Amino acid sequence: MRRTAFEHARTLKDFDFHFNPSVPKAKVLELGTCSFLERHDNVLIVGPTGVGKSHLAQALGHRACRAGCSAHNLGAHELLLQLRAARGDGSNEKRLLRFTSPELLIIDDLGLRGLTQDEPADLYEVVRRRYERKSTVISSNRGIEEWPPLFGDPLMASAAMDRLLHHSHVLAIEGDSYRNPPPTRRRAPVGTTVRIDGLRPSREAWARVEALTAQLRRAGISRARPSGALELLVLHPEVAAQVLAGGCRDYHCATWGAWLDAAGAIAHQDTLPVHEAQGFIVSPART
Repeated sequence: MRRTAFEHARTLKDFDFHFNPSVPKAKVLELGTCSFLERHDNVLIVGPTGVGKSHLAQALGHRACRAGCSAHNLGAHELLLQLRAARGDGSNEKRLLRFTSPELLIIDDLGLRGLTQDEPADLYEVVRRRYERKSTVISSNRGIEEWPPLFGDPLMASAAMDRLLHHSHVLAIEGDSYRNPPPTRRRAPVGTTVRIDGLRPSREAWARVEALTAQLRRAGISRARPSGALELLVLHPEVAAQVLAGGCRDYHCATWGAWLDAAGAIAHQDTLPVHEAQGFIVSPART
């Protein structure tokens, strides 16, 4: 693969579209065909920390490399540091060529820090030289409306933003952080006895949980894990009931102590929410 400076082997296949529903899956998969590279379009990905911006950006780079295109990935701060150093040793044109020649340039975390000295001009020059010749993917914690002030000069900002936004695809993502999710969305270690909102699966029950995980994968949730299967029973019981319709259908209420099928479990949870267990565990295999 023709790639440089990819931190991790991040792919679209590994991206969890279910975690943050605001991620436009259809649009992302369309971009994954790399047709935007043929049109020299840009992709601008914005959103708060941890929602998957860098993952998506690098995944598009991975797809580009698989398609036979050249790609280069680096942080905005590193790009500007290299250009500043090049100004000092007279290699500015050579260094600019490194950032303007790849068919895809990925700039991560634009605006994480302010631009100083010649950095606005250097960034503008990269944008100008790539415009309608090559594609650029930029990720940022700042909204698009916050980018112009980074350039300092209104005229330069207008020229840069005009080129970035023309022929561009803007992905605005909201939601929880993958790295630091709320307590109700944190996954338990796989293979251990866990408690999630009153859910107490035994080690013997884990084999059935793994069976549910396999069913989730067959249902199209490729990143399904046993810990996620447990959460599904608590947070999305109606989905669990549909997935379990073909088997693995028994649940147990820790307060009531009775085994129920999926339909009975959902009805029980709806009618008696005050029970200690706000969900149901998958039962051990019956002999």
